[in-house]
Amino acid sequence: MRAGKARGALWDEIDLEAGVWTIPASRMKTGREFSVPLSTGVLGVLDRVRALSPDSSLAFPSRTSGVLPRNVPGRVLRRAGVASAVHGFRSSARSWMAETGVPAEVAEACLAHVPRSPVVQAYQRSDLLERRAQVLQAWSDYIT
Repeated sequence: MRAGKARGALWDEIDLEAGVWTIPASRMKTGREFSVPLSTGVLGVLDRVRALSPDSSLAFPSRTSGVLPRNVPGRVLRRAGVASAVHGFRSSARSWMAETGVPAEVAEACLAHVPRSPVVQAYQRSDLLERRAQVLQAWSDYIT
């Protein structure tokens, strides 16, 4: 997901047992609810961050208990010595999907992209959740 969505993630949106984060339409660029299958890597991170701020409604609260400022993810990367922009992870994931044979419609769905064609939108009604879960778990395994 985009960094802004992750920075604003609420525990009420995350079902750890099902391994799904459901972002309400009001928080999505497309104006549609979107479910994100969570890999074992992400679930491990969420388990660790929950212990850091157990009383917060935010998954990733700032020190003042509000939403993390926009510049924090980039600052974390710089401190870790990673020479990349935060958005570069999305493009890296998309390139990896193309190189590993993930069908374009599944890859685009992983990134919450809506097809431009109104015909495709009218006919493609599946959220491809199970296929996205497999792809995102493979991506998690690859990067870890």
